[in-house]
Amino acid sequence: MSRRRRLLVAAGFLLAPALGSLSGGAGYAVFTLFVSAFFLGSPDGLGLPLTRLPGWHGVLWGAVFWLLSEMRRLSQEKPA
Repeated sequence: MSRRRRLLVAAGFLLAPALGSLSGGAGYAVFTLFVSAFFLGSPDGLGLPLTRLPGWHGVLWGAVFWLLSEMRRLSQEKPA
């Protein structure tokens, strides 16, 4: 893997959780769980020989869940 690609992967794994940790929530926790599981089984990550770990689809669905949970949370807040 090239140095540039490694930098992009690291930014993808670090940027969203860093920004999400500012507000927290269940969606952030689910996303972090999926990304961590993906990273454990990814050949570009740790590459552990574990079965049943999510691929990119798991990361995508984690992000969708996070987005929907944030949209729901924001719609339930009362305007100031």
